[in-house]
Amino acid sequence: MPMILIPNGRRIKELRRKRERGSTQKELEFSTGISERALRRIENENRPTQIENLRRLAAELEVPLEDIVFAASGQPRLVPTNGEIVRQRPSEHSEPEFIDIPRYSTASLMPMRNVQQLYQEVSYAQAIVPHLLVQANSERLALIEELLGLLKAIMVRHWSVLGPATPDEHDKADFPELSRQRRVSDLMVLLKGNDIRICANTHIKYYQPRETPWLPEQKFFTQLQIAFASPVEYGGEDVSVPVDHGKDIRLPRDPILPSR
Repeated sequence: MPMILIPNGRRIKELRRKRERGSTQKELEFSTGISERALRRIENENRPTQIENLRRLAAELEVPLEDIVFAASGQPRLVPTNGEIVRQRPSEHSEPEFIDIPRYSTASLMPMRNVQQLYQEVSYAQAIVPHLLVQANSERLALIEELLGLLKAIMVRHWSVLGPATPDEHDKADFPELSRQRRVSDLMVLLKGNDIRICANTHIKYYQPRETPWLPEQKFFTQLQIAFASPVEYGGEDVSVPVDHGKDIRLPRDPILPSR
């Protein structure tokens, strides 16, 4: 099961630009195998990312992994300097800046243009939160319900910690995952034909004190926020939905730098 960490996008962007002659996201894509789109979302959105991708990124930027990720608490990680572990010290002449995110806020979801894009989003998720933003008759609701059921089946099989998966008709196929993927693709086409577009994004939610995490001492889990919305003709393709972060979040605005 892949481990997910929260990258410090601002720090990554700073390190990339400080490289000799400066590096573009395209050049970093070539050297790390991480797509330019994924790098853009890491740098601009602190997108939750698998640890192996961040390890490759840290190696390419020639810094420790701890220098480009946030701790699970949302606070800066400890940064090694000359063999010692120290915390970042704010400047004597300026107060450190933070981004405050209230527990209940909104998130922007992107349009899913193909089945591969939707599969990538659900592979990060440990829960699914649907948003119905369009009028739906029984036929539309049946298509949406079937799609959500398939995405849940894919998610459960991806995260073995969820326990045994409930068998479905696709398990009888020679290649069950390909069978599910083909049906997801069909449903996306059917929903588009019914004037419904799909927007999605992964989102972090922190466990409440009395909640039992799937993994010991895990502070947060990832949710797939997925919306079913009306089509648009020009621009404004993203949709905004309400989200629950589990708690108020405070993230440092400035990059994490080793103490001097």
